[in-house]
Amino acid sequence: MVAPLGALVGTDHERLFVLGLREGAFPPAVRDDPLLPDRDRPDGMPGRSARASRERTDWLAALASARVRTLSVPRADARARRGTRP
Repeated sequence: MVAPLGALVGTDHERLFVLGLREGAFPPAVRDDPLLPDRDRPDGMPGRSARASRERTDWLAALASARVRTLSVPRADARARRGTRP
């Protein structure tokens, strides 16, 4: 199965492979919605902090969905022409 991490919530797998854990790209940056910024949201409507919390929950659920986990990082960043850190 190839899917975003959120699709793994509530599933059970033998193995999990997470590819491309690049610094600055994972976890993804949570940006303000350009159509409805957090400052203009009515009370009770989720904002950036709720989305960041959801990303973390999805990540932890994905890790818990498998007994064997393999996480990969690229060895270099071609655009920046430097090595990467896991």
